Amino acid sequence: ARYRDIDYDLEAGIYNDRPKGGEQKTILNLGGNYYFDNFSLGAMYLRSSQADSKGNQSGYVFSLHQGGLKTWRPGTYSTFIKYYSMPRGTYISHGMNGLANKMQGFMGFGAGVHYTFAENLVGALEYYRLKEKTTGKPGDSLWMSMSNYF
Repeated sequence: ARYRDIDYDLEAGIYNDRPKGGEQKTILNLGGNYYFDNFSLGAMYLRSSQADSKGNQSGYVFSLHQGGLKTWRPGTYSTFIKYYSMPRGTYISHGMNGLANKMQGFMGFGAGVHYTFAENLVGALEYYRLKEKTTGKPGDSLWMSMSNYF
């Protein structure tokens, strides 16, 4: 469920996943964003029915966004910074560019910028400084991309 107002949005969801040959897990998420000027502050709480090897079942993400990228308008941009603390059970396939899906849960920071160079030509630079949640093993990533929308 999602609710959007002029200066905030709220979201809640329940997801069930049963991978091939695996046990079913249920993920609950609650979150929201507050919008002001050209910025937004966000927070999300996640809870899984499965615990990791250290007993962690709950995770969270805090975010700060700035800008308003428009793929059709050159010179527009968006930036973000996020802090993650997510046991493996709190996501099915993480949408982050980087090593998150290869880790058994992760915690750390991500930051990035997306910029429209020409109509429908967007470049991105993202950096993630992560540690695996159960072992502490680092998983840093630098991601660059150029996308042409049509």
